[in-house]
Amino acid sequence: MSPNGLYLASGDEDHNLIIWNTRSGKIVRQYKLPNKIIDNVEWCPVMDMCVLAVANEDKVHLIGPELYRRDITNLTRDHFNAAAKTYEVDAAASDKKELLSKWVFHYHNSRKAKAAGEEVADVHNHILVTIEFKHVISRLSWHSKGDYLSTMAHNIQSTSQVLIHSIGQAVTQKPFSTTNGIIQCVSFHPTKPHFFACTQTTVFQYNLQKQSIVSKYRSGAKWISSISMHPKGDNFILGTYDKKVLWFDMDMSGEAPYKSLKYHEKAIRKVSYHSNAKYPLFASASDDGAINIFYGMVYNDLLQNALVVPVKVLKGAHSRTRIHAKTQQKIHKLGTMSCVWHPQQPWLFSAGADGSIKLWV
Repeated sequence: MSPNGLYLASGDEDHNLIIWNTRSGKIVRQYKLPNKIIDNVEWCPVMDMCVLAVANEDKVHLIGPELYRRDITNLTRDHFNAAAKTYEVDAAASDKKELLSKWVFHYHNSRKAKAAGEEVADVHNHILVTIEFKHVISRLSWHSKGDYLSTMAHNIQSTSQVLIHSIGQAVTQKPFSTTNGIIQCVSFHPTKPHFFACTQTTVFQYNLQKQSIVSKYRSGAKWISSISMHPKGDNFILGTYDKKVLWFDMDMSGEAPYKSLKYHEKAIRKVSYHSNAKYPLFASASDDGAINIFYGMVYNDLLQNALVVPVKVLKGAHSRTRIHAKTQQKIHKLGTMSCVWHPQQPWLFSAGADGSIKLWV
């Protein structure tokens, strides 16, 4: 979701990146990306830049779809042009950046090519910069201020599996010096300079300024699939492949989960808090095709535990089966793959393996 709630971005396994108007349901932008599979799309959470991050196999594209006001479009371009100049100066002085990632500034290069009278290929695709990696990138996460982006490589145990990129400085950093296992999902803290990294069973909370571990949270689950931070920053939820939603209260519950909720019949693919504290809601999306909606009130009184109540089950959100054309047998597929809340309304968007996106109000 875009931070203004007007646009929804989706990616599929056949090159397609589509941006939808959430009010009309019409397509406003459609792109064919170089690599086939789009694993993740994340909109920059600030309103003074119109940028969409797209994980496209071993590349991450930062795209400026130019959907906000013209002054914001110009500000976004100027921001990336300044970053491109900074990167060129640093790259000329040292080639250390090439070890972790390589930044290719398309918009900046296209302007230089125009000035030199060269032919520019595909200038109008809106890609501002491409960050190239050695491994397939499966997860992206923006910092709430919009100038830092984390990338997570898929299924490798390495200190460079998770990288943090400063967009304004065009710098890639490696936050971890040791590995505690293969990272499954990551998230920035909404208010503190903290970073959360989840292995299969444990959540590590890092202080990025002090370069140290603040806390460890043991899920008790077999395999963590996703994490979502509460907008106030004192709680988070985990989705797991063993059908559980785990609520952690960082002030009250210690290392163990405060609540364990098991309402799904299959693996949970995504959990998501509503980003607006006006709507104390969160959702879980599962391979059983259903979406569960919960009420989760966090009180200002630190001595009062959070109130967690199941609200609604959206059954059959996305079909898990199809009929084989020849054998007429049921083929089981994945179910609901993702869900995301509208930033200002109690609306939920879900995406499924059946190739559809649905809006729930």
